[in-house]
Amino acid sequence: MPVRITSDDWTSERVKAFWDHCYRQNNRALTFSERVGRGVARYLRVNGLLQGEVLDYGCGPGALAAQLIRAGCQCWGCDWSEASVEAANRLLSGRRGWHGASLAGDSRSAYFNRKFDLVTCLETVEHIPEHEEEDFFANLRDAVKVGGSIFLTTPNEEDLTLDHKNVYCPFCDSVYHQRQHVRSFDKNTLATTIERHGFVVRWVTALDFNSYQVPAWPGIGDVNLRYLARVAARMPFSPITAVHRRSRGKLPHLCAVATRVPAL
Repeated sequence: MPVRITSDDWTSERVKAFWDHCYRQNNRALTFSERVGRGVARYLRVNGLLQGEVLDYGCGPGALAAQLIRAGCQCWGCDWSEASVEAANRLLSGRRGWHGASLAGDSRSAYFNRKFDLVTCLETVEHIPEHEEEDFFANLRDAVKVGGSIFLTTPNEEDLTLDHKNVYCPFCDSVYHQRQHVRSFDKNTLATTIERHGFVVRWVTALDFNSYQVPAWPGIGDVNLRYLARVAARMPFSPITAVHRRSRGKLPHLCAVATRVPAL
């Protein structure tokens, strides 16, 4: 039987090598923020979070940051992969509101020691082994102002054992998650994890960010029953919301909003 790679096997050097390789592929798969970054930005705006100075922690190639500066935010980025930092800076160089991407933890970077109104962290916490959890949330806590917010997303109750989610390497006879996920969360475990580290959770919810990709004011030719149903499903108290969710089954994404509290 092949060896299943565990979170302890993913050292920082291996993680960096994995993502540098991914981001340097010309035909790579789209990242989460490239697929639904516009929807994430709309969700942030609808909930009154899209304002002030923002750090995209784990910015990847800059797709979410592009949406944030388009919405008028002042935005910084950081990531663990040199290739992704380079890609983000290529994409956004010279754009108003963009202050550059840097390697995470680099004390020489523009974001380091700065306090932000909002720190976004998309599809990252599922990559963090339990033994690195404290450092990960300490970095988020150090980056956000007291009273400021963090915004995290992660897959909703992902089954990490499914064969189609894993890759077999015949050279080392091992199996690992195709996107290097090492943890899975539901609403409760995500909330309790965040609250262990100096934050008050405002809400954790399951949703599909694809529904927020729908423009609020489409062209007249784009209005149809499917469009109207998707817009109605975004409204928290709409009766269509429950019907839409039942028809879709388990919603694919979890998102959490939490506020930093003063240290005791």
